[in-house]
Amino acid sequence: DENSSINQKLIDSIRVIGATTNHIASKKYAKYNFDFDYVIMDESGKATTAEALIPLVLGNKAILVGDHRQLRPMLTSNREVEKWLREKYKSETDEFDSWDDYFNRPSLFEQVITRIDEDFKSQLDECRRSSKEQVLLTSKCFYEPFGDEPIQPVNRTIDKEHNLDLKVDSSIIFLDIGNSYKSEVDGNGSTRNKESAKLISDLLLKLDNYEKVKQYDIGVITGYTAQLKEIRNNIRKQLYNKKLKNIDIHNKVAVSVVDKFQGLEKDIIIFDLARSRQNTLGFLANANRINVALSRQKRLLIIIGNYDWLIQAKPPKSDMARPALQKYLSELKKDWIVKNIEQIF
Repeated sequence: DENSSINQKLIDSIRVIGATTNHIASKKYAKYNFDFDYVIMDESGKATTAEALIPLVLGNKAILVGDHRQLRPMLTSNREVEKWLREKYKSETDEFDSWDDYFNRPSLFEQVITRIDEDFKSQLDECRRSSKEQVLLTSKCFYEPFGDEPIQPVNRTIDKEHNLDLKVDSSIIFLDIGNSYKSEVDGNGSTRNKESAKLISDLLLKLDNYEKVKQYDIGVITGYTAQLKEIRNNIRKQLYNKKLKNIDIHNKVAVSVVDKFQGLEKDIIIFDLARSRQNTLGFLANANRINVALSRQKRLLIIIGNYDWLIQAKPPKSDMARPALQKYLSELKKDWIVKNIEQIF
C-alpha cells in the first residue's frame, strides 16, 4: 500500500533513488517531499531547461553529466507539431534569428558549462569505444575546434578491432556514390536518396559473408525520416526473404535516425548521408548531430555519400564557419575512399 506508514519509512530509508527527469515530478511522489543531498543528472545535454529544472530543485548540490557537443534537446520529433509551432509563433518572437534557431537552442547544461568557472567542471579525455583513427578524427573535428581538450584513444587489443578481411585497411570507409544523382525532398521537407538506400542492402549482403559478423551488431543511421523509410523498405524487400548466414536481420540490425542513436553503440555503423546536389548542406552542417552519427561504432564505420558535393556544399547560413562534417571528410585518407562496394570487399 503506497499510502501506508511502512511504505513511507521504506522510502525514507533508501539512500539512492533513480528516475527520469519527468517521472520524479509525477503526482505519486509529491507526498514524499524529496530533499536530496546530491542530484546526479546523466545525459544532461539532451534535457530541455524545463526538464533539467525538475530534478535540480530537489537537491542541495548538482552534478551534471553530459556532452554538449552531441545532440541538443529536442522540442518535438513530430513534423506536424513542428509545422504547427512554426506557423503559430513565426511572427511572435524576436529572440532568435529563425525558428530553426529556436528548435536548436542549447540545453541548460550547455549554458552552464560554457559559463561556469573552470574549477567546477571537468572533461573526460579518453575514449574506449572506437579505434585510434576514429577517436583522433572525432576529437580533431568535433571537440578541439570548439575549445575542448583533445580526446585520446585508449590502447586496445586486436580482438576489439573489426578483424574483417577487407580491401581497405581502415576502420573508416567512405563509399562515394558520385555526383550523378540528386536527392529528392518529400512533402514534409525530408530528404530521400534512392541510390544510397539501395547500397545499404548490398553492404549487408557482403558483410554476411564474414563469419565474425555473427558476433557483431550493426546500426544503420540516416538523418532523415524519408530516407529511413526508403532504407527500411529496401531491406524488407531485398533481405527479409533471404536466408542470411551470419547476420540476424531482425534482431542484430538496428535502422533509425540519428536522434534515436545517442547513447547507443554498435560494432558496425553504416551512416547514409543521403543529401546530394541540393542547395545547401542543410542539417548536415549541424556539428552536434553529425558527431553523434560518426561516433557510435566500436569496430567499423562505413559512410555513404556524394563526396565531391559534400566537401564543397554551402552551409544553410552564409555566416556559418566551415561545417565540421566537411573538415572530417577532408581529413579522410585517400585510400579510405572508394567508388563502389567491390573496392571494399
